[in-house]
Amino acid sequence: MEHFDTIIKNGNVVLPTGVRKLDIGVTNGKFSAVEKDLQNKADRVIHADNHYIFPGAIDIHVHFNEPGHEDWEGFHTGSAMLGAGGCTTYFDMPLNGIPSTVTVDALKQKAEIAENKSLIDFGLWGGLVPGNLEEIHHLAQKGVIGFKAFLSPSGNEAFEHVDDAILLKGMKRIAETGKILALHSESTAIIKFL
Repeated sequence: MEHFDTIIKNGNVVLPTGVRKLDIGVTNGKFSAVEKDLQNKADRVIHADNHYIFPGAIDIHVHFNEPGHEDWEGFHTGSAMLGAGGCTTYFDMPLNGIPSTVTVDALKQKAEIAENKSLIDFGLWGGLVPGNLEEIHHLAQKGVIGFKAFLSPSGNEAFEHVDDAILLKGMKRIAETGKILALHSESTAIIKFL
């Protein structure tokens, strides 16, 4: 009989196929069993009668602005609010930190801060900007979940927008890595006109 760190008893567990009253066994911080009427021993039992248990949400687009702008929103306060709302993982955007996450060194710096301050799991986006085409493969190898670029000014002078030539070259390099590109594709000419 398996021993669990925690058993959550009689919760209304939300599954892809519907809601079922089940028990959840937790071992080393991870769900290790989702079954009806677990009789195993556990260090802790939580009774979840009349409560719903949802899968953790993932927010793929946050701006935690570290290093450099944590007063806007940082990893600690931002991850605390996400966790309180049921998020278990987030992906942080590359543009508002100082430096922006467009080099491996900047990625390492941001990842270290997030490791120390984040209360939930995270991933980091890398940036595609003029001058960092040679960094794309390195950033992908170091674990960015994808790349972000702007066709119009981003509002941050340190995170320049790309022109069509850089975009095309960057898209080819990003495709070679198997990663995705998130693109602000607004027209600079129209924005300036308006």
